[in-house]
Formats: sequence, C-alpha cells, structure tokens
Amino acid sequence: MMWIPRSWGEIVGNGRTVQGLKNLLRTMKFDGMRGPNTFVKGQSRTGKTSQVKLFAQCLLCEQLDPNTLDPCNGTCSFCRRPQNLELLRAGDGISGLYSFSSGFTYQYTKLDCPSLTDSLLTQRLAEIHECRGGHVVHLEEAHRLAARSLFERLLIPLEERGVMWIATSIRTTGLDRAFLNRFPVKLTTSKPSISELARWLAARCSEQQITVDDPETLRSLAQLADCNPGRALNLLTEIQLMNRGNLTADFMGDR
Repeated sequence: MMWIPRSWGEIVGNGRTVQGLKNLLRTMKFDGMRGPNTFVKGQSRTGKTSQVKLFAQCLLCEQLDPNTLDPCNGTCSFCRRPQNLELLRAGDGISGLYSFSSGFTYQYTKLDCPSLTDSLLTQRLAEIHECRGGHVVHLEEAHRLAARSLFERLLIPLEERGVMWIATSIRTTGLDRAFLNRFPVKLTTSKPSISELARWLAARCSEQQITVDDPETLRSLAQLADCNPGRALNLLTEIQLMNRGNLTADFMGDR
C-alpha cells in the first residue's frame, strides 16, 4: 500500500523528527532563510521518505497554513495539479518541481542514490546550479552513494548558497566523514508504540475501507509488524488481496 501523509498530524510517532522538519519549514517559508543541510537517519520503513515528501509539498504549497504548517491539499495552483502530487509521491528521481510562494520561487529535486550515475549526477548538478530561488535537493538512500564513489563529487555542491540538501539513510556507518560533516542538522526517525501504531492503523483501515472485527486485532497487527509502519501497511495490502478487506483475529492468527 502506497501511502503519503497529507498533514503532519497523520505521521505516527516521530515527534522530534516532525518538529525538526517543521522548524526548518518555518525558517524557509516565513523567515525567508535557507534551511541548513539535514541528515535523516532511521530504520527502513519508519517514515524518513514520507516525511521529506510532505516537507517538500509544504514548501511548494502556495497557501501553507501558518499555524499547523500543513499544505492546502488542493486550494493553491501547485496542490491543484494532480501531476505535481503524483511526481512527489513517485519512487523515482524528480527534477524541477517549481512553485512561487511568499514572493519567492522554490524548487524540489529528488535524487535516487541507488540508480544515480556519474553522468546523471553531472546533469542534475548543472540544473541545480542554474536554479534561481530556493532549492531543496533530497538524496534518498544516501548510504548507497558509497558503492558508486560519488561522495567527493558532492562535497562542493553541498556548500553552495541557496540550496538545502536533505539526505535520508538507514545508517551513517560507511559514509564519508567529510560528506556527513556537511549536514549540521541530524534527525533520527523512531518506531511508534503499539498503541500509537494501532490508532494510526485504524485511520488507514477507514481510508481503505478495511473492516476490523476488534480493536485488539489492530494491536496484534502492530505487534506482528514490530511497530514498523511500513511493514504494517504491507500487511494491510495483503489483507485487501487475500481476505477481501477484512481484518479479523482469525486471519491474524494464521500469520
């Protein structure tokens, strides 16, 4: 199940990471400052990429709520274009999503590190260099840069004015030290509690029209997923396909 939050309140757990990203967002949108390079580390499927994608949508939203910092989700010209949100939610690299907000032009680029080649990096760096306004570049799965020996190519671009880099990774071990030192802000995602994940799963089941026989079944699902939101979503997809959208204790007992 592909799921992307539409507001900060829809993110389960990760209170410190959410607050850190919201602080950066407020600095950029309302104070007109460049956000510092930020490194987000955490276990796989704990919300790193989904939070960065929401951050990007908020940055590009032209009618961001100044109190909640939530995007308008359909009112402004950027959020009204379905292709913009589809690109944000896509798994591949993104080049050049633009928006004009608060008298400033913003651009978002996502670089998929597992598939990033030397020639593609050269092309993307040239595009980033030519951008005028605020630019956010997301390095997804940054730990995969090690196998491609691309760290040195990024050291100078990481210090360019007007560009904020956000790297997401499952680890920092094995990453070039000079590369890591160019990210002054470091955030870490965490798994929610069983109760938090069960409440979150109840909302996702409602969205997907999955019937739940008992609230305790949601707690069982959270435990089975080891409190990992991404794994829990995979299990919900399995339930939709194999049990006709019915989450029951009997079905969970067979797992």
